[in-house]
Amino acid sequence: MKKTRVLCLTLLGVISLSGQQSSLLAIRHVSVIDGTGAPARADQTVIVSGHRISAIGTEGSVQVPSGAQIIDGRGRYLIPGLWDMHIHIRGSRLAGQGSFARENEAVLPLYLANGITGVREMGGDMVDTVLKWRDDIAQGRREGPRMVTSGPKLDGPNPIWPGSIPISTTEEAKAAVARVKNSGADFIKV
Repeated sequence: MKKTRVLCLTLLGVISLSGQQSSLLAIRHVSVIDGTGAPARADQTVIVSGHRISAIGTEGSVQVPSGAQIIDGRGRYLIPGLWDMHIHIRGSRLAGQGSFARENEAVLPLYLANGITGVREMGGDMVDTVLKWRDDIAQGRREGPRMVTSGPKLDGPNPIWPGSIPISTTEEAKAAVARVKNSGADFIKV
């Protein structure tokens, strides 16, 4: 069986793994799968400036900027970054066994190394930590995938998951939604 090598467009991961620090990247002779259902486009050059793709075209039709880090993509495929749409970052449920903040934090760069450039965190008991990590990643202070989070879950009067907000009345539901929104969560999980 022939092994196919796939490059995910994870700029931070590509630069970190290559040991280079350049704001310009050129991936040459790569086959691009754009995620639209169109067939792969062979022998493409992809230029990345900062955190954005600035040009894609057939080899020779795209000017490679001087000073760009060049990656030879022959025999490889470039795909959009992947998303893990259901993760939980939690730790206090097993508080008697120690905090899991460091273990959760250590996983963040592994997402990038595996082509996952975004995650949807579906609620846990480390809300303040997750919000800080999300903001740190967005500001470039921490390596990790783009993160959206629900903050704490909204649940019935007797939630089973630590960190959930118990709700019994319409008034409690309205107050809980406002609290989660005001905390900076990206969406609400019921």
